Amino acid sequence: GEVTAQANEWAKRAVALDPALADAWAYLAHLKMSYDWDCEGGRELVERALQAGPNHPAALAMAGQYEQTLGRFDKALEYRTRAVRLDPLSQLRNREMGWNYMFLAQPDQAAEYFIKNRELYPDDTWPGDLIAARMYQGRFEEAARLTDAIADSDYPDLEYVINFVGAYAYFDVGRKEEAIAGREWIIEKRGAPLSYQIAQMFAIHGDIDKAFEWLETGYEYRDGGLTYLLGDQTLVPLHDDPRWRPFLQKMKLLEYWDAMPGR
Repeated sequence: GEVTAQANEWAKRAVALDPALADAWAYLAHLKMSYDWDCEGGRELVERALQAGPNHPAALAMAGQYEQTLGRFDKALEYRTRAVRLDPLSQLRNREMGWNYMFLAQPDQAAEYFIKNRELYPDDTWPGDLIAARMYQGRFEEAARLTDAIADSDYPDLEYVINFVGAYAYFDVGRKEEAIAGREWIIEKRGAPLSYQIAQMFAIHGDIDKAFEWLETGYEYRDGGLTYLLGDQTLVPLHDDPRWRPFLQKMKLLEYWDAMPGR
């Protein structure tokens, strides 16, 4: 979109003025990977970021994002571990560590980082992170209780948070009507900008056709969430569908999918 294009231009100007700005190179790499879906271009920019700041947390984190996008979660964890050691109080760095462990199917470790963020930033931590970890752990009732507790919180845009998280958390505890109502609220009020998350919701709710429809919407919308495809456990029900591999091919991720352990 226009905002992304403007941010890209500002970052390019920044590195033109000072090529040693590792965080600007990292941001350019983020844009290249998340919105252009250009793995080769992203790799080159990640290398520039690491050259400019081999011990810069943003550069290391972006290297982790690059490896994660390509399904190399162990390598991603190495970079992110270095980043969080350099910036242990960063909410973003801890959140990245948590989700890296989620992609490694290690929700116990993920939960530790999400809890750390809740302790460090009790008024400014996305509640869906820990709730997702509890779901991945199979602790669905606890996930639902944590979701119920959101109603008593001071999160901004509370109606959105309740509907968004509830669409994920309530389905597997038999509160399907509430989950579907949350999903439909998100579709009506937010729509295309949340295409990827809506696809996740439909996958959890067992509607594979609608999940693929929303992935296609995300593709048309250039949804950055599509870079999570290779590690997203909520999309496992789509993996055996004949539409999965062609979609990965369109995203230029199929070769990396096939190279993942166990494929």
